[in-house]
This record gives sequence, structure tokens and C-alpha cells, in this order.
Amino acid sequence: LYERTRMAVFHPVLVSVAILVGLLTLLGVEYPVYRDAVWPLVILLGPTTVALAVPLYLNLRRIRLYFWPVVLTILIGGVFATVITLLIAWALHRAARKWRAPEYERQSRRLRGAIERHLIRDYAGYSVLLPARRGFEHDGYVVLNLSYWVMPALQEFALAEPDGPWRRLLLDGERLLRAARFGAHKLPPDWLSLTEGGELRVADQWPPRFGFEAVRVPLYAVWAGRSEQAGLEAVSAYWRGAADERPPAWVNLVDGDTADYPLSRGGMAVRSLLLGMPGKMPEHIRPEDDYYSASLLVLSWLAAFLPEPAVPRAPLQGGKRPRDS
Repeated sequence: LYERTRMAVFHPVLVSVAILVGLLTLLGVEYPVYRDAVWPLVILLGPTTVALAVPLYLNLRRIRLYFWPVVLTILIGGVFATVITLLIAWALHRAARKWRAPEYERQSRRLRGAIERHLIRDYAGYSVLLPARRGFEHDGYVVLNLSYWVMPALQEFALAEPDGPWRRLLLDGERLLRAARFGAHKLPPDWLSLTEGGELRVADQWPPRFGFEAVRVPLYAVWAGRSEQAGLEAVSAYWRGAADERPPAWVNLVDGDTADYPLSRGGMAVRSLLLGMPGKMPEHIRPEDDYYSASLLVLSWLAAFLPEPAVPRAPLQGGKRPRDS
């Protein structure tokens, strides 16, 4: 199916994991039982990984041709490690409540503890989340990506751990969003610099855009029911100004230049969420959707239609979820 469609959602790894999870759920097999049963396979992963050195060596010439794509993939994967770890911790936390599995919650707490130790910092009066352990703390400033504040996850962590760092991290992320307004449209940038004196600037190591990174900010804010607290009125106005046309994929926050291609279908799904029109989201993933557009589509569907957790929300009361509108 993947070979025919080339759609990311049909990748064999993703499909096999989905089938395995479905079977375990259908048969009522707890993860600790499954893990103990497959430990011989886990042991074999070590020599299997070492054995991969042989085909790598035999294809060394071909690998050299793809040197820079490989390096960039590794670097990008390292940068996204923070948000991926946060999402995994959130998934485990939800699974623990869904299936009353304390082991899932213990694993979630381990990941949350690692995030707290290595990635959360007090800086210039803010609690901030570093994109990675290294490379984002500089002399006199830190570089941040506000789309790494996965607000619905932070909100649930704050309720689970009232004395933890999550409530302040969430609220300070919203403070940063309200203050980080740049360009003629007063939009948040993909990458943001925070100086030790508390000044906010568009980070100069990346293009000064509201684009592929910042598009996730309204997704997570709406998902958490906190778009008002995050101050996303300017983003709403910018996207609403495109009327029925698709807005450009990015806008330069310094000179106002825009992309010569439109926002992806995944980005349009986020736009529909923010503007209170979840019914206008695309209903299907198409072959022309790249992995990022497809990911935004799936996340937007989850934000609009995933059932809320059965926990009190009063300590971090927000606005309405998109389906409540």
C-alpha cells in the first residue's frame, strides 16, 4: 500500500506499530506482559544493529553521495527530540489513565523528569523549554521555539503534578507568545531569541519567518482551549485576511516578503481550527501531502475530535475546545 500511494500514514513501520497496538488492546494484553514475552527479540536487536555496519560499508560510496541529507536529517531529528519526548510522555500519561496501567505513568514520569532536568530553564524571568540539550544556550541569550510548548500536554502534566514545573512553563509560554509580536502583522516567529535582560528578538540563525514552525503554535493553543490566553488574535486576523484563498506558506517578519506557494493542506487544517471552523478541515490525506502536511492534518483532527481526559481542568481553565464552538 505504501509503495502504491507513497503516503506517510501507510509507512510499514507506522502500520505495523498500529496493528500491534490494536492486537494487544483487543486481546487485553498489558504492555509489561508483552515486554517480558519479547525480551529475546530485544536482545537480538544489539547484534542486528552491529550487523548493519556490513551493508553500510558495502554501500559507502552511495552513502557519501547523500552525505548532507543524512547529516541534516540527524541534526533535524536532534532538534525535534524535545517535542517528540514531550509527546511520548503525554501519550503514556493518557494511556495510563485510559487503561489504568501504572507502568505507563511511571514511564511518563521518567520522561517528564528528564525534560525537567535537562531542558527546562529559568531565564530572564521566564520558565523556558530548550529545543535541545545543547546548541541553544548562548552568551547573553537563549534561542527558543514556541511551537515546542505542546500546551495540552503541559496542561495535563500540571494537573497531574501540581508542584511540578509544568504550570509555570505553560503560563510563561503564553507570556512569551503575547510579547513576541513582529512584523507588520505582529506574528510570532519560528525561532525566538530571549536575552538575559528579557528582550525578545527574532532569532538571527534562521530565516525571520512566521512559517513552518510557528504554524504549530495555534494548533496546540486551540487543542488546549487556550488560544485567548496565548494572544493569537493577530494570527487569526492574518489568516482570516486571506478570505477564501489559501494564505502563503510563510511571511518574512522583517521585510514582509511571502512564499510564492500557499499554505499546505495541513496548515489549512490548523487555520480552520483557529478560526473556529473545524468542519472545513480536509477530511482525507492525499498522495500529494508531504509528511509534514499529513502530520498537521492528523494532529488537527485529534485536536478537534479527540475526547477530553476525564480530569478536572479548573486550575488552568481555558477557552472552548474547537468542537465546543
